[in-house]
Amino acid sequence: MASMGRMALSAMALPIIVPVQYYVDRMTLAICLGPHEIQPDSVDGTIVALSVDEIHEVSGSGWAVHVQGALRTPQTDVPPRDCGQPAAGQVVHLEPGTIAGYGFKLCPFTPGF
Repeated sequence: MASMGRMALSAMALPIIVPVQYYVDRMTLAICLGPHEIQPDSVDGTIVALSVDEIHEVSGSGWAVHVQGALRTPQTDVPPRDCGQPAAGQVVHLEPGTIAGYGFKLCPFTPGF
């Protein structure tokens, strides 16, 4: 099962948030960067944050999960995951350091506010 999320990282000393596709593989996340790329020599040990959420449009309730951890290059003796499509681009692994999740309810929208 593949899911979408947003990964926050530093690119050329500036913060950036990119949409990514990810797969959960035991205690590691395989992240497909799509058109984005991290220089291979900058992957190992880079600390990033991944955010995933879902909001029910009718009820306005939802949940969010945030993961912080270190990226690493997939091991060469393991076949690389292509995230199921040729356009997946670079694949990196995220080893979670912290995981936090919570449920929430959206504030009611007030026109003219």
